[in-house]
Amino acid sequence: MNKIKLVSRFFRVLFQITFVAVPICLILYWLNAPYPLLILGNTMAIDLIPHTMPNFPLILHLSNQTKFLGFLVSLIPASLILIVCYFLIKLFRLYERNEIFSLNNIFYLRKVAAVVIASELVFLPIYQGLLSLVLTWHYPTHFVVISVNFSILLLSLLLLLISWIMAEGFKLQDEQQFTI
Repeated sequence: MNKIKLVSRFFRVLFQITFVAVPICLILYWLNAPYPLLILGNTMAIDLIPHTMPNFPLILHLSNQTKFLGFLVSLIPASLILIVCYFLIKLFRLYERNEIFSLNNIFYLRKVAAVVIASELVFLPIYQGLLSLVLTWHYPTHFVVISVNFSILLLSLLLLLISWIMAEGFKLQDEQQFTI
């Protein structure tokens, strides 16, 4: 159980750091846009503008208004990341307390899966369309880039399956407690 506690604490702290770092990185990125935000030298780069998409215009300069609108639009995926981090922090805190099979775990797993599915199918296409519009507003024709990441969608469905299996296991465990 100590290993579970230790690993759970590590991931809880990691998600807490991510929860704080996402808004900070988002602000720093848009202050520096359209150039990538380099973190720890070239170890990690954050780039929200799709420079490599076919037919997407090369953006070398952004006005302050465009940067501000880009920041506002980028709050959509950032908010989703923060919501997922919040639920994962709660989940790993339960694991730290050795609450492995509980209804709360199932609740948080389902919430993570639901947010990721909703983000892939609804919010991210809206974000990508709005960001394309904001970045190309001054061009005569607008380029809209929309994509769905099916591997993330599959992972979300897998999380739902795991939460369903855990719920069934919890029911069996609960029934066995009352069986003499």
